[in-house]
Formats: sequence, C-alpha cells, structure tokens
Amino acid sequence: MGNRQIKGLDFNETFAPVAKFTTIRCILAMTAANGWGLHQMDVKTAFLNGDLDEGVYMEQPDGYVDSTYPDKVCRLLPALYGLKQAPKMWYAKLDAFLKSQGFDNVDPDACLYLLMDDGEIIIVLVYVEDLLLMASSLAAIYKIKDALHMRFQMKDLGEAKVIIGLEIRRDKALGTLKLSQGKNAAQVLEKFGMAESNPIETPLEVGLQLVKANESDDALPDREAVGSLMYLMVGTRPDLAFVIGKLSRFASCYGKEHWAAVKRVLPYVKGSVDKGMVYNKSASDNLQGISDADWGDDNETRRSTTGFMFISGGAAVSWDSKLQKTVALSTMEAEYMALCEASKEAVCLDKLIQRVSMLVTQSDNLVGPVNIKVDNGGLQRRLHRLRQESRRAQSHPAHRHSLPLRAGCDHDGQGHPRALLNGRDGGRPDDEGARQGQARQACQDDGDVLT
Repeated sequence: MGNRQIKGLDFNETFAPVAKFTTIRCILAMTAANGWGLHQMDVKTAFLNGDLDEGVYMEQPDGYVDSTYPDKVCRLLPALYGLKQAPKMWYAKLDAFLKSQGFDNVDPDACLYLLMDDGEIIIVLVYVEDLLLMASSLAAIYKIKDALHMRFQMKDLGEAKVIIGLEIRRDKALGTLKLSQGKNAAQVLEKFGMAESNPIETPLEVGLQLVKANESDDALPDREAVGSLMYLMVGTRPDLAFVIGKLSRFASCYGKEHWAAVKRVLPYVKGSVDKGMVYNKSASDNLQGISDADWGDDNETRRSTTGFMFISGGAAVSWDSKLQKTVALSTMEAEYMALCEASKEAVCLDKLIQRVSMLVTQSDNLVGPVNIKVDNGGLQRRLHRLRQESRRAQSHPAHRHSLPLRAGCDHDGQGHPRALLNGRDGGRPDDEGARQGQARQACQDDGDVLT
C-alpha cells in the first residue's frame, strides 16, 4: 500500500519522533533517585488511531464490495498500517490527547511529557506504541492509566520489565534500578554462532589498525553483526562505543580481517552478557561529564577520536565515541574539539534534567553547573594562566565586539586569543610552539594579547 503512495499527493510529512535512549536513561536514573513508581503500557493497533490530513483512497477490499457502487473507491479517514504517514498521525493523536490532560512537552525531547497534578509528578515517555509511566505515587499512575484506557485500547503491562529491548530490574529496598540487554546480547551470540565461545576481557586488539578493502566480501555477515552490536552499544553498553565506532567505518569496504575483528568482539560480549547501568538512590544525581581524545590515531585520515560520557545516579546516561571532523595538529587541539562535543551534549542533558528537577522541587533554582573532566595539561595551563593574570588585575576577560578576527588569531567568547590550526601566513609550522608563536605575533600586531 505505502509503496504506491505519491509524495505531495497521498502524503506530505512522515516523520514521527520517538524517545531518545539518553532521555530514557536520564528519567530512569531520576526514577531510582526519587523512588517513583514505574509502570508500562502498550497501545493496541496504535496506528489505526491516527486521523489522515490528506485525501487517501483505496479500492474496495475483496468480500466487502458494495453491490450498488462496485466501481467506486473508498476514502480513508483513519490511518492504516502500511501508510507512510501512519506513524506521524498516531504521534499527533497521542500528543493532542496528553496535552488535553495537562501534560507539557519537555525540550529537547518531543516524546517526554510532564504533569504536576495536586502535588504529584507524572511523567510519560513515548516510544511509538510503548509508554513508560513514572509518578511519585501509584494513585497518580492509575489516574493516567484510566484516562488512557478511556481514550485508546490499551494493554496494561504493570511494573515495567522490558522496554524496546532494555531490561529493567529494580530493587526498591536497596534503591537500585538496573538497565541491561542480556537477552538481546544472548540472541546476537546465538545468531552469529558464538554462543559457546570462550569469553575474553577486551573487545579489540591493542593497536589494531584496519584499512579499507578494495571490495566488500558479501559472504561475510560483517555489516549485520556490527549493526546488532551497535544496538547493544546504544542501549546500555558504553564499553562497546569505541570498538563499534572503529569497525563501522568499514561497513562498505570490509574483508576477512574486518570480520575477524568483529568476531573478537562477540566473545567479549559473551563474558559480559549481564553488564548494564545500575542507578542507585544513594549515589549523587548531579550530572558529571568526562571528555577525552586520542591524537591522529586513524591511519587513513589522521583524524582523532572524540570520546565522552556523562554520569548521573551512579551510572552513565550518555556517551559517544566518533572521529573528529577535522585533523587536529596537537593533542591540546584534539582535546579541545572533544570538549566542544561534550559541552554540546551537556547543554541538552542539563536542559532536560533542570526542567524535570524544577517541576519536582517546585522551584526556579538551578541544580548547578555541569562539571566536565578533561585530561589535558595544555588546556589546564591556559586556564591557570588566565586565572593568574586575573588575580594580578593586569587583565580582565571581557567580550569585545569591535576587534576583527584574523587568520592565525581567534578570540573566544571572553576576548581571549587562541591559536588556530594554521600560521599567520596560512602555512603549517613544524611544531606547535612555532604555530602558537606565529598566532601570538599576529595578535600582538593587533594590540590584543595577554602578556
């Protein structure tokens, strides 16, 4: 049915959002910290609830042809499974219903809904037809359940056990909530014939360097295996982030050596099937970040790899490992770009956590800044130099709009100059000190440098 639809005639927009894995983990960490109730519901035949905006027509189905008008067609009013816009129409219907009940969307996730009702907080997370319900009391959970039952055909699954493959194990006495993918991991091992393999302690050989094959060996299930492992990594396994990021670069040009590297990951998974995130009520719920980078480790492009992780409630809620977009000419520059990526993620996470926290505490007071730890002496030395000059009252960082930016000299948001990748003349100095010296001289010529 959907393959016969014409864009602009039978459908326009088709995008339907789902809850982000990061949002799910953040909210579950807060659920463990606050001791909220956690239940799950499923919407039966969800897509049939959507109302179509466009005019979509279909032939009369066999066995239901109108004898009076056998040559006429039917105009669809509700959506059907198979229509390209069916997911979007379902999301629009559910979104309108939840907002009619007083819920508000929480930026930056369109599938997270919050409601404060008579002093009780209620949270709904939506992943297509799967709903996670969190509330400060069971009475509040049953209240929203009743409202959903009255509007849609629902299946009440009780306390949440599994959501989109994420297994939830909760110990209310200890105040812990474990998120894992043991069943999914076992299925991956069985699928690729590694269920009986001997466990190993590392997923990748130290210093392994792979190069692109001239052409892919389609007889090897390399792409399928990497994709299966990627779902584990995205859900609950930050320890797989680096190796999956490395192996996925060869998804279109792999050979036997790449498949051997993929097969090595599977025994590692075998020895850590039950690994996952354990969020603890007694742990700090303040968001803490860690940022790191190697330097030019990719032999083909000489680009560096960014890695970061954010922890809340005693376990990770967000992580990433990927190649940087440009070549870094120093370790400090690689660390700086990694910190930039981590900072962007911190803004999104902080916005989410602040919004929920302010609703819980009924206060506009911010929780506090997000600390990101960076292992780099160069960045630390620059920071301490700025602090030293500030204490001496010889300089005071301030934003300056009037100074032009020059090649070789850039100003950060506080008017402090920093060296760019290339020298003043656009060349490439032999070492970092020479490059910084050229940039410093360019800034001095402009009369804007801390001495």
